[in-house]
Amino acid sequence: MTVLGEQAKTHAVVAVKGSVTTVTAAPGQSLTPAKPAVPGQKFELNLTSYAPGEATTWVLHSTPRPLGTFTADASGILSAALTIPQGVEAGADHELHVTRADGSVVIYPIRIAAAEKSLAYTGTDVTVPLVLDGSLVVAGAGVLVAARRRSAGATQA
Repeated sequence: MTVLGEQAKTHAVVAVKGSVTTVTAAPGQSLTPAKPAVPGQKFELNLTSYAPGEATTWVLHSTPRPLGTFTADASGILSAALTIPQGVEAGADHELHVTRADGSVVIYPIRIAAAEKSLAYTGTDVTVPLVLDGSLVVAGAGVLVAARRRSAGATQA
């Protein structure tokens, strides 16, 4: 087995649009120069310099996790929309191993961030209650000011 890409330390091109990170990389380039991949989020990869129509198998390491088989397009670009599996440990010690048709392996370093924690969506819109509550606070403050003025005027008379 031939391992390619260990000498290449240059970074890939990264574009972020909304919640999708798109990375274009040549063999051996780091897949995460701008920010790490996050488990559960979509991560689009465009890997260049492959043979047109070449079938490849992708495995995420350090703990091997098969990600699938992908075929290069007519330009030799492997494109895949991946979601980093939940439970992948955060850290910079991960690699994407791409096994080529000839059995050689191209290694791409990849940094994984801790999974983002978010609150569950309940389907409730809180805009109206917040506006009403804010209005009640302002009205209460107005009543308090008026009551203090009235009591201050009553003690002076």
